[in-house]
Amino acid sequence: MNAVILAGGKGTRLHPLTAANPKPLVNFFDRPVLEHQIELLKREGLDDIILTVGHLKHRIIDRLGDGSQYGVRIRYVREDVPLGTAGGVKLAEPLLDATFLIISGDAITDVGLRVAIDFHAANAAEVTLLLKEVDDPSQYGIAELDADHRITRFLEKPQPEEVFSRTANTGMYVMSKSALATVPTDEPYDFSKNLFPSLLRRGQRLCGWRLDGYWNDIGSLTEYLSAHIDALLGKINLPLIPRERGVPASAVVHPRAVIGTPSFIGEEAFLDDGALIGENTVIGSRARVGTRAQLSYCVIGDDCIIGEHAIIEDCVLAPGTTFPPYGCIRGNVFHFALPADAHLTVHSRLDGPVVALVNKTS
Repeated sequence: MNAVILAGGKGTRLHPLTAANPKPLVNFFDRPVLEHQIELLKREGLDDIILTVGHLKHRIIDRLGDGSQYGVRIRYVREDVPLGTAGGVKLAEPLLDATFLIISGDAITDVGLRVAIDFHAANAAEVTLLLKEVDDPSQYGIAELDADHRITRFLEKPQPEEVFSRTANTGMYVMSKSALATVPTDEPYDFSKNLFPSLLRRGQRLCGWRLDGYWNDIGSLTEYLSAHIDALLGKINLPLIPRERGVPASAVVHPRAVIGTPSFIGEEAFLDDGALIGENTVIGSRARVGTRAQLSYCVIGDDCIIGEHAIIEDCVLAPGTTFPPYGCIRGNVFHFALPADAHLTVHSRLDGPVVALVNKTS
């Protein structure tokens, strides 16, 4: 049975983390999201993987290759122009088995996918949507189910007055190949906006399976940060997420640096005298944390440089950022004392107390 990973999107809401990389290659701890997904699929016995790629596709192909380094088979379907989620999978139609799994390339999940596959077969469904209850359904497709798990109503990204359910589409599906029959090959076509409403109108059997496990689409910097914290707190069961990792041998930690728990220290990181790494903090590979800098509830990207006496909280720093000495970010309050030749851009988000920073010259 195939598994298809949708990896063609730009991930604009994760900018600047996606300034140089496609969203599926953004790191989650010390590995790209795609590598976590590949290991999950392999754990579930799904080792024949097809990736639909578009934006910066060469970076994905160069990184993953044919999949042999992961013990799986990877093939690629290239979208020269964006064709939407269903359109991209339609291109893969000649490679697909009669039933296949689809997972979005930006999902952090530890769901037992085999259970969903068995559910799909037992209910003779054309498509089974993997669903999750959410607090705010406005960013998702929402579904209404009857007592037999059949979807009776579906609406993509409802307005507040249109919300009839908090049961959200996760972008993961078990699908019968016949569901693609009406998907066009020459124009953008989306699962949620186009295909699912069309199948419902034609009386096709769409079912919903409420997933049991963790799922986060890391669609924003807020969710990206919260997923890291959830993992540090042991809420995610994925093969590549470190547990009780400690400080790697390649890292340099001053005797007077303090590392709280839970936290994660990347390879070749450097923590200077009096540096305080508070709880729920991820320090990327080769990052340097200056004297008496204080960090908590944040993700510090690879190769970042944190100046002395800096204070960083509730924040995501893009890889390669140089954060100035005595600079401060605490939630939505931030100030810096920058030298005249420094260049720093603050990217503030409206969906939570998170900012990401990147050097203008990076």
